[in-house]
Parts: sequence; C-alpha cells; structure tokens
Amino acid sequence: MDALTVMNLFSTTNMGLVGSSQINPAILAALFGIVQAIGAPISTQRIPELDGNVIALQNKLNNAGTQLRGIQDSLSPIVYQCGKDVIDKLEMAMTRLYRLAVFIRGDYDNREPDTAQRDELLKQAVQAFKEVEDRAQGGLEKVSQLHAQVIEIENMVINPAKQDINLLLANNDNELRNVQGQINNAEKGFSVLQNSVKQQSQAVSRLHDKISSSRDAKLASDIVFSILTLGIGNAINKGPLDPFNLQRELDEANRLLKDAQKKYDEAASELDKLHLKRVTLDTRLSAAKQTAALIPGVSTLADTTNTNCIMLQHQFGPLKEKSAQLLLSVGKIQSDATVTQALAYSKKEFAVGLLEICKDSLMDQALLDEATMIKDEVMNEYGGLVPDEVQEMASETSERMSLIVTIPSIRA
Repeated sequence: MDALTVMNLFSTTNMGLVGSSQINPAILAALFGIVQAIGAPISTQRIPELDGNVIALQNKLNNAGTQLRGIQDSLSPIVYQCGKDVIDKLEMAMTRLYRLAVFIRGDYDNREPDTAQRDELLKQAVQAFKEVEDRAQGGLEKVSQLHAQVIEIENMVINPAKQDINLLLANNDNELRNVQGQINNAEKGFSVLQNSVKQQSQAVSRLHDKISSSRDAKLASDIVFSILTLGIGNAINKGPLDPFNLQRELDEANRLLKDAQKKYDEAASELDKLHLKRVTLDTRLSAAKQTAALIPGVSTLADTTNTNCIMLQHQFGPLKEKSAQLLLSVGKIQSDATVTQALAYSKKEFAVGLLEICKDSLMDQALLDEATMIKDEVMNEYGGLVPDEVQEMASETSERMSLIVTIPSIRA
C-alpha cells in the first residue's frame, strides 16, 4: 500500500461516516508509517566512539616506538663521543708519563732525587689516569642507563600491551558473537511483527471497503426505513447506515493495528540499538587489530636496541677495565716510589713500569705518537746499559704499536 492509496482510503471511508466511525488521524499516520516501515528499520546512527583503552594502548606503543628510536639513534653518538673523550684524556695522561720519563733521564740512580718534583709528577699522572677512568666509566654508565630504559619499555609497556590487546581482541570477539546472535533472534521476531502489521493494515483496509460498499448499496432504503420505524436520531447513531455492525469491527481492527504498530516500533528500536552496538564493536575490533599490528614493529625495535646496548656495553667494558688497570699501574708506581726509600725504587723499575703503562695504553692509533715519545725517551736516554727487563718491555711495546696501527681509530 503506497501513500496515495492510504490518502484515497482516508477520503473514501471518512465520507458519510460520523461520530466514532470516522478514521482517527493517528491511525492514518500509523497506516502511512506501515508503508515505509515494512522492511528493515531505518534510523540515524551516531558514529561510534573508539574504546579509550585502545586509544591509550596505541599512544603508549607509539610513544614507546619514539623512545626506542631516540635511544637507538643516540647510542652511536654517545659511544663515539665517550670513546673520543677517553682517548683525548688518555693522550693528556700519556704526556704526564712522558714527563716522568724525562725526569728519570740519565743516571737517575746515582743522583740526589728531587722527591718533591717526583711526587708532583706522579700525582699529576695519577690524576690524569683517574680522569681517563672517569670518562670510560661515564660512557659505560650512559649506555647502561639507555639499556635500562629499553628493558623498562619492554617490561612496562610492550609486554603488558601484548596481554591487554590479546584480552581486548578475545573479549571483543565474544561480544560480537553474542550481539550477532541477538540480532539474528531480533530479526526473526521483527519479521513476524512486520507480517502482523501488514495483516492488520490490510484488515483495516478491507473493513473500510465493506463499510463504503454497504453504505452505497443501502443508503436510500435504510434512511427511509430508519425514519419510518426508528426515527431520525437512529439514522445518525449506528443505525441502518451500519447494518452489519462493521464500525465495531473497524474499531477493534484499528486497536489491533495500533498494538501491532507499537510492538513493531519497539522491535525496530531494539534492532536498531543492536545494529549500532555491532557497528561499535566492529569499529573497536578494527582499532584493536590496528593496535595489535603495532606490537611486532615495536617489539623488533626493542630487541634490536637491546642487542645494540649489550654489544656496546661489551665494547665499552674492556675500555673501562683497561682504564682502571692503567690507574692501578700508575698508582702502584706512585705508592712504590713514595712509600719506600727514594733509592729503593730504581730507574729500572721506573722504566719497566712506564713502558708497561705505555703498552697497555695503546688502545687507539691516536696514541701512537705519545707512546713512541715515551718509549724513545726511556730507551734512548737511559744513560747506560739497558737492563734485559727494560729491553723486553720495550719490545712488547713495539709489537703493540705494530698491531694497533692496523685497527681503525675511534677518531676516524
């Protein structure tokens, strides 16, 4: 039944019907609503909002990725700068060793020692190598701090995010299945109500047709009969104008139509809510899957950064250990030379100690000049026969020089 049919029905059935036999305008509106309501319910759905938990997880993962990339990008510059600082400080420390080599030049054992100058030179050397160790320790601590940040991001953000997103996906999937089941059941009930409204509207239409036909066929005779037997009043008050009592049936049919329309509207509203809920869940599921897709990339970045931190710690570890060893070696010379009697610490012991530190300090090509200066000063200015121990240490230093020249410099 289209809108024109309904309007024609209204015009036809209202003509000649008086009092309660006229069609209520509300019923007409209901009838017209049936025309548009038969079929799937039409509604204006609001755009569903994203789950706040999903948004929070996305933000956490994106921030974690940004932090990890920042750490990754900063590792190499930090290591380079710290390594360069260690070498710079080591160069300065080697110049302090050179001054000690000059101090013991010549016949050191047979001259009156200048203990004040000796002690000052040793103090300066110890302080210089302490600065070397401090820089190496500082570099290792920076890498360790960055490594700790990576571990914290993994433990506090990435791993919990994996668990949260898996739980969200599982819950969302369960809710979707549940809602879809409700929609299937609601659509079955909705189809039944559609048929009910359609049948009731057709019943109302048939009754109006019957009333119109009976009125046209018997209008004249019934009016005469009514006037002769029952009076004018009865003619306009459910008299022979409604000989088959159709008006009562029409009223009942209208009531049933109203009831069916009400149930239909309620079912349509409920079905609309279920559809909206499903759209919301679909949207949230899509967002959750997008969030889950972020995890592999962030996890890989964390693993790579973690590996790089460990590798750099292993590289920096020996530098730190070597710096600490050098400081101990210089400290031992200072202790042995100042605590014992002045002549008890001979030039040979000084020379062996200086050459050993010189050899151990060769961690980069940049130190070759300083190491060569110290070795040449000790060997060329010994002031007599060079003891075997000194010769042996000088040879080991030369071997170390030949090796270090093949290793790329940190400054390169």
